[in-house]
Amino acid sequence: MKDLYKALLAIQQVVHHNHSLLNFSNDSLQKAITTVAAGKQESVSKSQELRTINEYIFAWNTTSFDKYTQKDFSKVFEKYINN
Repeated sequence: MKDLYKALLAIQQVVHHNHSLLNFSNDSLQKAITTVAAGKQESVSKSQELRTINEYIFAWNTTSFDKYTQKDFSKVFEKYINN
């Protein structure tokens, strides 16, 4: 039971760390969007600009979510339960 507790605690720490990194990623993107939005580009249509930014944000969020969301914790269980 003690080993299972250690494994679950380690998983919680990994999930918390990855959640923090995902938040950092999203915060960085929001700051970049704010900076770009403050610029004045007269030659670009607003609908095209919105579409392009939306597609970029969706791709960014999807990539960040996949990168910072861990689904397989078998290595953690092996470390704590098999020892």
